[in-house]
Amino acid sequence: MRQGWILGVILATVVVMVAGPGSARATEGYLIGAEDVLSLTVWEHPELSRTVAVRADGTITLPPLGDIPAAGKPTAELARTIEARIYSTLRITTQATVSVVAFNSRKIYLSGQVTTPGRFGFEEMPGLVDLLGSAGGLNATADLSAVRILRRRPSGGPETLTVDLSAAVQTGDLSAVPKLESGDVVYVPAAAVGGAGPVGGGGGIYVMGEVARPGAYSLLAGMNLMQLLAIAGGLAPRADLSQILIFGADPTGGPFRVKVDLRREMETGGRGPEVRLGDTVIVASLEAGPAALAWSLTRETLAASRDILNLFLIRDSIVNRRGTN
Repeated sequence: MRQGWILGVILATVVVMVAGPGSARATEGYLIGAEDVLSLTVWEHPELSRTVAVRADGTITLPPLGDIPAAGKPTAELARTIEARIYSTLRITTQATVSVVAFNSRKIYLSGQVTTPGRFGFEEMPGLVDLLGSAGGLNATADLSAVRILRRRPSGGPETLTVDLSAAVQTGDLSAVPKLESGDVVYVPAAAVGGAGPVGGGGGIYVMGEVARPGAYSLLAGMNLMQLLAIAGGLAPRADLSQILIFGADPTGGPFRVKVDLRREMETGGRGPEVRLGDTVIVASLEAGPAALAWSLTRETLAASRDILNLFLIRDSIVNRRGTN
């Protein structure tokens, strides 16, 4: 709940300042930089109009005008320079317009638990909250208390800044949040819920089917099925509590499958069996028949795991289902 409230505050207060490729904006006062993409329009001369990228040396090439210095100039000044070059080269008096369609010289890389990770370019450098809004917001598993900003100093090497954006948003005081710089890498990590949060790679326990946040989770010792489902965000409206399947591997007995009627266990005060590292928990849908469930098991397990053990679990689940039908 706390994470959802913070996310709501962020999305409600964000003013997006991003300008992506193909969306030209007014650029008065903006100084062109290397890697920016410019749109050049020459009045009544479409053969001279084009889209060009500013090279690393700060110049652009406009045949038949040759190389023209662009970096460090406002767009209006560059347009006057191009007009003068057209007149001196082609003896044509005309008007030129320059606009920036991709602000690549002021770029920030965003990764981790965000809706749209990637590279973002800005006319004006945004704040951290604005950046997250530009990326479409956060995933449900995002940890705002440990956002990391990776920055490379020209002389001092790399630097890592850790920001508790959660506290800053709750207090309304963003003054302690570092200002972003071009080239920064912002990483939003996954949150740990009660010590058991999402994990990557092939470790953890897989939760799939009718839950709020399917995925792989790490475990606390002695965790039961109900606790695991709570960490996965709870059950979806169509979840069938009487059809919860647990696939695992016993070190002595090999792969196994357990069907749990959690509804009945809850009525008697139980919380389901203990789950273990490597288990796969699948919550069936009330609308799914046996055939649909068998296919769902196969498809979701293949998507969630790449190791050979789970391939055996798939085979075992299908064989057991055939034997019970």
